[in-house]
Amino acid sequence: MSADFDRVITLLFSEFPVPHGDLEKLNWEQIARSSLDLRLAPMLYGALARRKLLAHLPPAPGLQLRTAYLSNLGHSIDCISLASQLVKLLCQSGVEVILLKGIAYVQEIYDDVGERVLGDLDLLVPPSKLAVARSVLLEAGLGEETCRDYSRHHHLAPFVAPGGRRVEIHHHLAPVANPVRIETDPLWNDSVPSAFLPPARLLNPLDCVIHSSIHLIINSAVSGQIYQLIDIRRLLSVHFGDPDRYNQLLDRAAGTGTRSYVEEALRLCESKLFLKIPLRLLERPVPVTWRIWRHLAGTTIAGQHLGSVPPLKFRLYGEVLALLHFFWNTSSLRSRIKYAITKSVALLCHLLLERLRASRRGPRKTVSS
Repeated sequence: MSADFDRVITLLFSEFPVPHGDLEKLNWEQIARSSLDLRLAPMLYGALARRKLLAHLPPAPGLQLRTAYLSNLGHSIDCISLASQLVKLLCQSGVEVILLKGIAYVQEIYDDVGERVLGDLDLLVPPSKLAVARSVLLEAGLGEETCRDYSRHHHLAPFVAPGGRRVEIHHHLAPVANPVRIETDPLWNDSVPSAFLPPARLLNPLDCVIHSSIHLIINSAVSGQIYQLIDIRRLLSVHFGDPDRYNQLLDRAAGTGTRSYVEEALRLCESKLFLKIPLRLLERPVPVTWRIWRHLAGTTIAGQHLGSVPPLKFRLYGEVLALLHFFWNTSSLRSRIKYAITKSVALLCHLLLERLRASRRGPRKTVSS
């Protein structure tokens, strides 16, 4: 990882004071741009404000971070309000709701609702209540996206509320083609009431970590997904004070076929986010695919500019991660082969184009003394 990234993570998670001189050495223009791309800008602004360090930033990057925070604060409040309305309408129609991911975490594990950037609102309902839930959202004035087939997906076609906010009604935590199988009944049985959006419920913290690990490692291409890893780190910090909870987590993950993914998420938290895991993760023989994934994920999760790889290699790594991601989510051999060929041709063309551009620029001139 780059020195700038290490400083940013230190600002976000370290309990030790940061020397002002260290702040002034950072490339804040680049950090501000990268943090916006990585959905970290509001969180970084909040950390700097709590440490009373904003005055040590150059004016332009400081304004960028402040603007991002205030804009996201308004967006988060708007999303929480929409979620509250939908939960109330669904429950009035006899549909129980579990809040998932961002909308569940923003008030549960974050100190400030303006720090976690929210995307889609993800709500889990019992599979038997999908038709009722769909009717409730349509009657509430939400539109339904119908541009693709979601019959083998783990949620209905997305709904769009006025203002463009997307809502996804989930019936399972992972698509049918995923290599994991999580039964829904235990999720509901172990869920807990939400203190912030009653009568909604939340997944058990163990299931939250498992779900976020699946989403990070299987449902995303990992590259540039540092905010999802931060979700996992915060879940661990808030709910896993007892070291035995980690053993419970791995046992639960093993029962759902997700232990490998959870272990990788824990390793990333320890190696990238300075979180000490109070157990020795079981070191088993790692297949070649996992070794490739571990290297690619670890070097690209912080994005192109704050990470540790140059732009061309970042693009290459991202394409390979996207290929692994597609393979994990697709059971059809024909589709896998077609996708691999298409990606390989596109990547080869990109590399040839870069080589052509480099040759036109000519060799670098050196100045002799």
